[in-house]
Order: sequence, then C-alpha cells, then structure tokens
Amino acid sequence: MIIKINAQLEQAIREIKELGALEGEPQWATDLRLSGLVSARTLPLPSRQDENWRRTRPEIFLPDRQEPCALRGESLTLNLFPESSPQAEEALEGFSGLAGLKIPTQGEWDLNSQIFRQGGLLVGSLPLLFKEQPDLEKSIFKAEHPRRFLSSALISALRRGGVSLYAPAGVCAPQTLKINHQVEPRPDTEGSEQNLFCNHSLFKAEVQAQVNVVEIFQSPPETLQVLSFIEFELGRGAQVNYVLVSDWSQATTCLTTVHARLAADSSLKVVLVDTHSGATKTFFNEDLNGPNAKTEIYGLVFAKDGRRSEVNTFVHHQAPHTYSNVLVNCALGGDRARTLFAGNILVDPQAQQTDAYQKNQNLILSPGARAESMPKLEIIADDVRCTHGASFTNYDADQLFYLQSRGLSEVDAKRLLISGFFQEILAQVEDPTLLAWLSNFTQEEFTL
Repeated sequence: MIIKINAQLEQAIREIKELGALEGEPQWATDLRLSGLVSARTLPLPSRQDENWRRTRPEIFLPDRQEPCALRGESLTLNLFPESSPQAEEALEGFSGLAGLKIPTQGEWDLNSQIFRQGGLLVGSLPLLFKEQPDLEKSIFKAEHPRRFLSSALISALRRGGVSLYAPAGVCAPQTLKINHQVEPRPDTEGSEQNLFCNHSLFKAEVQAQVNVVEIFQSPPETLQVLSFIEFELGRGAQVNYVLVSDWSQATTCLTTVHARLAADSSLKVVLVDTHSGATKTFFNEDLNGPNAKTEIYGLVFAKDGRRSEVNTFVHHQAPHTYSNVLVNCALGGDRARTLFAGNILVDPQAQQTDAYQKNQNLILSPGARAESMPKLEIIADDVRCTHGASFTNYDADQLFYLQSRGLSEVDAKRLLISGFFQEILAQVEDPTLLAWLSNFTQEEFTL
C-alpha cells in the first residue's frame, strides 16, 4: 500500500482509513491511527541537540515525509521450542559442539489468520487480539504517546501487522514462544517510493504470569527502513524473559524502541542480539513503578564492514527496593564499523534502597573500527547502590597465536575469541534449547 504522509489532509485521512480497513481493525484502533497521522504531519525531526541524537542523523532512520511510502506487510508465525532435554544441556557445556545441533520445533501457527491459545495464553496479530481483548486499548502506547515522538506517531499511523501477547493472571507458559516477523518482499514494480515497515509488538502479563519469548525480525535483501515499537506491561509478580533478534538484511536501517512498565515484584529480562543490517538504533526505556521490581538488559552487538549500531538505555527507578542490571557487549571490526552505547540510570527521591548497575564492554578487532561509551547516573535518593563502567580492548594476539598453533585457521580462531567475548551475554538465556539455537545463529556471523 502506498501512502504519502504530507498529502492533502483529506487524501491522507482517506488512505489511513483504508489501511485500517485493510488490517480489519476496530474503530478505536483506526482513530488511534488518525491521531498518529496528525502528529506525524506536524512533529519536527529530532534535534541534533537532543542527547539521544547528537551523534546520529535522524534522517538515516526516519522516512522523508514529503515522499510516498510503500508500506511493507509481514508474515507472522509462531513456533514452540521443546522443553529442555538432557541432550541439549550436555551439548551446551562450554558452548562447544553446537555447529551441527538441530533444534526441533513443535508445530507452526500463522498468527496473521489465527490466535494461538494455551492455558489462557493468547498470541496473535494486533488486529486479531484487538477484537479478542478490547481492554488492550488501555495498554497500547500507554507510556510513549504518539503526540510526543515522531517515530511513535509514524508507527501509530502506518503500522502493518504487529503482534500481541496476553498472559492472564497466574498463567505459566511451559515452553518458550518463538515469534517470527518476516517482512514481505517488494512487488516486482519500478516504483520510486520509500520502502517502510512499521511494527508494533505489545506484551501484557497480568499478576503472577510467567512467559518466555524470543522475537525474530527478518527482511528481504532490499533497501528498507524499519520503525519498531515494543512495549511491555507487567502486573504484580509477573515474570517475562524476552530475547530480541535483529536478523535484518544488510540494506536495512532499523530504529527500535523498547518500553516497559513494571509493577511491584515483577521481573523483566531482555537479551538483545544485533548482528545484521546496515544501521540500527535501539532505545530501551524501563519504568520500575513498584517496590521490588527488577529489570535486566543484556546486549550482544557485532558490527563489521561499515555497519553502525547504537544502544541507548534509560532505566527509571520510581519505587524503593528496585533492581536493575545493564550489560552490553560490542565487538566490531573492519573499516568504518561503529558502535555507540549511551546508558542512563535515574533514581527518584522516593526510590530508596535501589540497586542499579550498568556496564559496556567493547572488543575492537581492527584499527578502522570505533566504539563509544557514555554511561551516566542521575541519583536523587541518598540510600542507594548505583555504579557504572566501560572497557575497551583489542583481541589478545597471544591467544590468537595459541589457537592457530593448535590447528585452527585465523578465521576460526577469531570466531572462537569473539564467541568467548559474548558468552557472558548468551549465558543469560535460561532455556538450554533456545541457548543452543542462539549460539548456532550467532557463531555463523562472527567472521571478519
């Protein structure tokens, strides 16, 4: 579907209504699109004076609103990883022997046309879940409103597909859910429109619910701009383990925002795996709203051959006895590879007894690569433990020589060193079968 954001207002409104009808949404969702359209037409580009954009040109990630956009759809599927087995655990010892490990799945669901149901758990495309769960209207864009942020406004107006997961109170999903977003290829036309894919993922876990999810994004080998908004709403005592895999093509630029709202005693662990695409920028905004809320953010970033990857984290401690841990490891090599980590921990006056830590580790594999790190703290409370750190290192030439002396080629030796550098991140994945799959997936990319 072709949409021009800054067309005559009547035409733009008509096109947005047609998009809502195409998605089969209720009227309130179409009204949200129209609200996003107004903001998308009027909000300015982010300023280079904004700390989050000081080192990045916003036009790299945001479409030209004067030009038509060809909105790409997606194929949305779900698989289940089988329960952990002794064989999988044995294969994972030391992260070795994984090259030929096959990870079976149990069935596949087309989430575009059907809802996955398991013990009260619901997973489906956003249009389907909007009809099944009308209360989701109260959760979507609850924290990051489209009237304030251009990227959110564009996603609100131009979303195609998207996924929602709803876990009612007390539900404990026994298996890891693997959600795959495959962006549809561009039709065989010679149109000059911008290729744009806008995604919205909404995960809602009620009181004492427990869910493990891995979400994978893939795109065809063509020039594509991606805007993705992923939000979590966790009720009291809910526990969610989430893995985000950015498996974009090299011609893709992706701007992702992850926003989480955590109630008392809830826990969210996020593992980011970013090894692809031409340029990525990922924002994490985590609000710890209740006592004893806990969040962990782990990042695996591998950049090479001109790739650029940025990770921005903002953890807001708003209640006492909350905990956060941020660890982002970046390895980069080849000419013009760039990584940037910018982390901030904000502790409100009432958030006493906060325990927060953030660290960024960088492995620089070639003289043409450059890594930047900017961790910082804003602490207004006086009874807290908050620390941060950053490190930069080259690969150990002695280790490389030792591995080659034992018969490994230089390529295989470097891949092994890079894998060891990221082992600390992958070890945060608790499901051994998922861990084996991730290890296989990432090791194939660790070449320079």
